[in-house]
Amino acid sequence: MIDMLAATRELLDSLDPLPYRRRMASLAAWARTSPERAEVCADLRGRGAYERHLALTAAMVARDRDGIEEATRDPQPSIRLIAVDAVLRAGRLTGRLAGLAAVDRRRVYRTLRRIRAPHLADALIGEVRTHYGDFEAARVLPSCGPATVRALLPDLEMWVSLSALAARHPGIVLERTGQRLAEAVPEERDRIWRETSAAVLTGDPAGVLDLLERYGPHGHLPGGLTAYGRLADHDAGRVARLLTAQGRVAWLVRTPLPAALLRRLAALPVADLAPLARAARDNGFNLPALLAEVPPARRGELYDAAVSDVDTVTRIPPHDVMAVLPAAVRIREATRVLGLPKIREQEAQVVVWSAYLAWPRASAALDAPIRSGDADDRAQGYRLLVAAAGRARDPQAVAEVLA
Repeated sequence: MIDMLAATRELLDSLDPLPYRRRMASLAAWARTSPERAEVCADLRGRGAYERHLALTAAMVARDRDGIEEATRDPQPSIRLIAVDAVLRAGRLTGRLAGLAAVDRRRVYRTLRRIRAPHLADALIGEVRTHYGDFEAARVLPSCGPATVRALLPDLEMWVSLSALAARHPGIVLERTGQRLAEAVPEERDRIWRETSAAVLTGDPAGVLDLLERYGPHGHLPGGLTAYGRLADHDAGRVARLLTAQGRVAWLVRTPLPAALLRRLAALPVADLAPLARAARDNGFNLPALLAEVPPARRGELYDAAVSDVDTVTRIPPHDVMAVLPAAVRIREATRVLGLPKIREQEAQVVVWSAYLAWPRASAALDAPIRSGDADDRAQGYRLLVAAAGRARDPQAVAEVLA
């Protein structure tokens, strides 16, 4: 055991009884004022991990460059990483990356992302690329400045996380993706969209919409549809036209649209929403969800627009659509459906569709089921009766059901 200096023993004895915060504050005050700091810290660096950590902390407080750089070679990873952070933040890491272990380099890359110091990243990325290749350089690229990103992105884009890059440089990601799409043959554009859509859709809405209108896939829209709510906030009409573009109708029939997107689209005039309503007509989710987001005063008009190009004489609306239609249109459709031979021939269907009529007629039609001797028929009758009373929006109807 190396003999301990008296000043070192005195420092440790003064720190040991203190809780952590007070211990570090006392150490900092000592490091700023003690004339024996250099000798004591040299003594501490020859001892255990706890003492070496105290020496590093004192060196950082006193801005002792040699003491901090000495700690970058400490065998204890936690001490070494703190020292590497300090050297990086001081801008003195350039030229020294080749001597760092992989775990230390990863810490450097994480620190660069956290402290947002593009000048440091610009100074280091060439060295990283020279010693450790494009893969590690791509981890530094999001932390770099715009000029460096523009220069290196074409070489590193196969390795870089575009989402991380777009968080710092959305305009450059959008610009580069536009270049790639413009240069690609149509068959390659789907692959480019798969690689870039998650990052691109977070960019400037106007620029993203321009890119989608010029180079969007023919049969679908790329990326997660939740991202399109933000685009619809910017221009709902353009998003609606993208959804209903020729070639995407089959995709729209089988693709549920997020409620947040439909809510933004519902603010459009009925004339602008009609193509979307027609395209969504055969999707069991999209049309009722869209109607539910539209103000009730416009739902009937939108529903009529949705079915304006089909023969409605024998068409049976989905129950989810009937549930959100305004009263006048709901009663009209229920009356028409009850007149269809294939409905009149099935007593159970007559009961179900009668529940959509105006309250007095619905109540009368459901009287027989709720008085049936069959428990299942009664249960079904009461469910329909309660639903019909709710649609009536009439306290008297609710009171009758309760009675």
